[in-house]
Amino acid sequence: GKLATMFQTSQNQYYRIASGAVRNLKYGRGSKMENLKKLYVSWSLLPSMFQLTADAFEYRAENQLKANLLGPLNGILWAGNAFSAVASVFSGADRFGGSVTPGPLMAVDDMLDAMDKVVKLVKSEDITPEDVWDTVDEMAEAGSKFVGAPYKPFKTVATGAAELLTGETEDIRRLIYTPYALSGGKKKRPKGVGGEDQGVLDVLEEGRKDSAT
Repeated sequence: GKLATMFQTSQNQYYRIASGAVRNLKYGRGSKMENLKKLYVSWSLLPSMFQLTADAFEYRAENQLKANLLGPLNGILWAGNAFSAVASVFSGADRFGGSVTPGPLMAVDDMLDAMDKVVKLVKSEDITPEDVWDTVDEMAEAGSKFVGAPYKPFKTVATGAAELLTGETEDIRRLIYTPYALSGGKKKRPKGVGGEDQGVLDVLEEGRKDSAT
């Protein structure tokens, strides 16, 4: 909650700084060099640094191009996701499903998807532990967006810890980043609940099967 709010607030602040610098340049207010510096820092430098951090500190040209095209526009309420989708098209960066949906409505979409999954689970005659976990996982993710709880980061840490314990990976960065982020986008995101990675139970079950063989 608070972390996500702080990040969104900072994005809005960078947008205000950039737009203020543009207005100052237009009307000749203040030092030209100072306004250009503010514009560069808020539109290019900080977004590039954030993107580098998101990419596990590996330089990825298409993502950096997107960050510089988009600047702080990603932080604009309602329109930010649409700007991000357009920037992805021009930069060649990945564009994920639902990215044009206004932020506040994405939680509603996720909750409807979770409810649909619950209905399908109830109607199913052949229910596996994986089905139950996927449903609980999707409900938790959807619910976390309504209450402002950072579920995805906790899931990434838990799944990463499970992979380290089962020997599936030796990369300690897995506690922070998803396999998709660490692979530079080369690994396709598995379809299903959660999107970024397998569930914790899936990882532990795979580790159990490997140790049994």
